Amino acid sequence: MALDARWLQIVAIGMVLHITNSCVIGFCGDMGLKRIEPDFESSLFTLATLNLLTTQNLCPGVVASANPIVARLFEIAASIFIVDVALVTIWQPGMKFISAIPPFIGSVVQCVATSLCMVDTAPVQWLLSILADERTCNDSILVAAILLVVYSAKSSNFICHMRNLLEEKTSGSPPCPCPGEDGGKQRSRKRSRSRSRVRRDLSVSTFETDD
Repeated sequence: MALDARWLQIVAIGMVLHITNSCVIGFCGDMGLKRIEPDFESSLFTLATLNLLTTQNLCPGVVASANPIVARLFEIAASIFIVDVALVTIWQPGMKFISAIPPFIGSVVQCVATSLCMVDTAPVQWLLSILADERTCNDSILVAAILLVVYSAKSSNFICHMRNLLEEKTSGSPPCPCPGEDGGKQRSRKRSRSRSRVRRDLSVSTFETDD
């Protein structure tokens, strides 16, 4: 993944459509699924999803070889659709699951404290009040969204590319290879060498059979 025009177009268009709550492709109509209202946490989830999608080839080879403009439009439309589906099928149930964790922990703490006759102590009451607070659920959702952004930045080598870009602008030094990119090139070289070796062996065996 490189910080090029493709990355900027996919991420920028997807973020603008989410923040403005505009539906171009996806669950636009009444399909029994309620669209999520954009907020800070859902915007972070959208950013993480788009960042991961930029590392994938979303366009079929036939379309990509036919017209690069059509291929880019296809990738943008596919990313918008996948993000809309992810918001409905992953983010909404995920928020409900994360919101249920603090009350569940509070019930467990209360049960254990009751069995130990410590439920009326000040530390236990302080912990139960925090777990019962609605802001704890909101903070948990925010932490989960931030972790998703960090994971997407790490998986897509976004941090590495940003560091190389800053170093190139400030010191003019050549960019260092990011993790995984060099290995991918080496694996492709190994595969090409193995294929050429197999072809060579087949040609030798065919020549010996003919003799």
